[in-house]
Amino acid sequence: MAVSLVEVRNLSMTYRLGAGMLGRTRLFRAVDDVSFSIDAGKVYGLVGESGSGKSTVARLVLGLSRPSGGEVRFQGEDISSVTPARWKELRREMQMVFQDPMSALDPRMPVLDQVVEPLTIHRIGAAAERVAGAEAMLASVGIGLELHGRFPHQLSGGQRQRVVIARALILSPRLLVCDEPVSALDVSIQAQVINLLADLRTRLGVGYLFISHDLRVVRHIADDIGVMHKGCLVETGPAENIFRHPQHAYTRALLAASPDLVPRRCQKGPIAPGVSAGQPAGHRSDCTAISSARL
Repeated sequence: MAVSLVEVRNLSMTYRLGAGMLGRTRLFRAVDDVSFSIDAGKVYGLVGESGSGKSTVARLVLGLSRPSGGEVRFQGEDISSVTPARWKELRREMQMVFQDPMSALDPRMPVLDQVVEPLTIHRIGAAAERVAGAEAMLASVGIGLELHGRFPHQLSGGQRQRVVIARALILSPRLLVCDEPVSALDVSIQAQVINLLADLRTRLGVGYLFISHDLRVVRHIADDIGVMHKGCLVETGPAENIFRHPQHAYTRALLAASPDLVPRRCQKGPIAPGVSAGQPAGHRSDCTAISSARL
């Protein structure tokens, strides 16, 4: 049996909020017993409203935070127990595209230098080879030579995000974590970036953990989808099954908020008692995970 690129097992993250009334320590569980896997070259879309725990999961998958419970395995290796030297190697294999490209780029560094920098840090190739590799990667994301000497503030939002993607892919990672990669862009630019990511996935064979609150965006790129609500993964399965046969009340609420995504037969009748499309209800009892079987 092939090993998954990423396997998340019973992942939990609890934060201490400080003392409350009577001096008792308050705890907040941001991620609660989340499990899913991503196969090589596949896209797993993680969706949910703001504050549902999606970005916390991303940080845990990348090893930027240590989980309170559970584990993350990358190509079969538990990343929670690796040495600093091994972490440096893993950083080449796991990269991230952030929501705001302006904050992800150095405002004092030209475009070409920003893409060369990861190669320099990891001592990959000679200087001339690094520049040539960076130029080729920028060309592959649609950034021409005339933009290589410009600074981030001289680029459009879409161009900046393309540079961020080029910088992330220059190390030839196996996994790219995209945390709301198009939400800060104009609607007219979002489709261009999504199409670019889909094309790069096909050409380079990279797997994505794609995080978004927008089901329209996720539908265009994800093979499988997980729906998060209040720190819980309430439903997971193949993308088409999630859209055509949603099982959990919260998933149906999200779909009902975007009627153009819902098959007509799924639009009839109430979503669920106490659950509205605009403000889904949530209790821990609502967080029972449902797996949408492949039909």
